Amino acid sequence: MTEEGERQARQAGKGLKDVDFQICVSSPLGRTVSTAELILEDRPVKIVTDEGLKEMSFGDLEGKPIDEVFDPAHKCYYTGFKAHNGETPEETGRRVFAVWERLSKDYSGNVLTVSHGWAIRSGLRMIDRPGVDEAYGKGAHNGHCSLTVIDVQDGVFTIEKMFDTDYMENAG
Repeated sequence: MTEEGERQARQAGKGLKDVDFQICVSSPLGRTVSTAELILEDRPVKIVTDEGLKEMSFGDLEGKPIDEVFDPAHKCYYTGFKAHNGETPEETGRRVFAVWERLSKDYSGNVLTVSHGWAIRSGLRMIDRPGVDEAYGKGAHNGHCSLTVIDVQDGVFTIEKMFDTDYMENAG
């Protein structure tokens, strides 16, 4: 994790200091676990990992320089990486959404999940594909430590806030 990433995670923690989390579930990858630890610094919230929150699999392209992985128009997001033994956005979305669905049944309060950009976006598309795609089309981006709030009532998932970073800027 870069120094900037650490700063952003600490700032996210300040922005979320008044939220009572029951648990934190993170992707098992090191940078997401570190992000969760920094967000929850000095708070008695248990952090567990879940393989279902890992980033979209790029298959044979894992670890390659970013300019070798992405085409200029990011069409690979819509088509996925099946041709390279990776995942499609739909496969990633179903995997991530399954974690959220399980968490909504296991916990009745706030749950912090820490994951990766494409994984989050793919999961959100399982809730509101047109809304997520429209937001991206208008320039919305789920940047580092951006906040998305999903409300679950009687098994119905609603995106209340998507890709917010203002909460960090307004934190003391």
